[in-house]
Amino acid sequence: MMNGIAFMDMKGSTCLYPFLRCAMQLLLDSWKLKETSPQDENVRVAVFGRLCVRCILHLLGKEKLGREPDGFKGGLEEIGNKFAQELTNPRKKLDGVKGSKNDELKIENLVDAKPADVALVQNDHLKIGMMYIHQKEHGQKQFQLVKTEDDGFTFEHKPFFGETESVKVSLEKLKAWKLHKGQEAEKCEGNEMEELMVHNSAMLKDEIAKAKVQTVLLEACQAHAPAKGSLMFTHGPTAVWACKAIKKGELKLFPSGTVSKIKDGKTKGKLIATYAGQPYSISSFKAVSSFDEKKGVLDAYHWVKSTAEGDEATMVAGLQTIEKVQLPYFTNPKALKAGDQLLVEKPTDDIPAKPTKRPKITK
Repeated sequence: MMNGIAFMDMKGSTCLYPFLRCAMQLLLDSWKLKETSPQDENVRVAVFGRLCVRCILHLLGKEKLGREPDGFKGGLEEIGNKFAQELTNPRKKLDGVKGSKNDELKIENLVDAKPADVALVQNDHLKIGMMYIHQKEHGQKQFQLVKTEDDGFTFEHKPFFGETESVKVSLEKLKAWKLHKGQEAEKCEGNEMEELMVHNSAMLKDEIAKAKVQTVLLEACQAHAPAKGSLMFTHGPTAVWACKAIKKGELKLFPSGTVSKIKDGKTKGKLIATYAGQPYSISSFKAVSSFDEKKGVLDAYHWVKSTAEGDEATMVAGLQTIEKVQLPYFTNPKALKAGDQLLVEKPTDDIPAKPTKRPKITK
């Protein structure tokens, strides 16, 4: 029949007929090649099917709607060459073909297939073991597809409490079952639960330890507040001074600020508090930048300047353990008189001192 159509005399032809005649000749020749090809029958049918679709799209000028939107600028001849190439080497990936992850089309024999197999082809989202929902009838319950039979598919819902709920769905209603894309229902109990309970977690223990360090630091700072009228703060230069006579060791300054756990062990250049062998960095509160604005705080510890000249130092750095938390502090090793600036000798490797980065104070 194809031979007859190809050579039919089409009287009163329009411009489409010559192209149609050529296309039919191409299909006729290609069919003969397909029949004599040593390739598997599925492969030969798939390749010939693609040839037919390409010819139709090309004749109708609708190639941009197909899987090869760039079309075939060489016309039917190029389409024929593509067919011969695919028939010879069907496993070679097709250039320019979009929308398919497979190199070959899978041919399904639906004529001899069982109803259950046909249903799986028609509902390709259904797979044994996957979870599905039917909101209209079952709300947010998650059902697992457990069995496919010719008279229906069986879904099972296993609640956390109670018996398993089984539903058999007829083949024509399968499309209403949607693949569950969220987190699958699961339970946590016993030893697994105990390991994850917040009461046993390292996170909770870390926060409790951090809170203890924070509390001890701030209470120490508050408990050792300088006597009223004993200090004076200045800008230009930014410094803190004794404004009356202060006895030896009377002044003991602990820093204030917020603490954070140092996870990488790097403590150089940081103001450190230590608890249970774990270092915590101390970040000062916002410092006063202008005495008139009254924003921020005056923390004498952070205003003490360092000096390279040991004989100029009026303060020394030390460590004190309070409730098992080791804190840094400054104290005066000798009596101070009014007008003495609070200075500490630049720290050595084994003597803690103020942090390298000081609060930015505008003059």
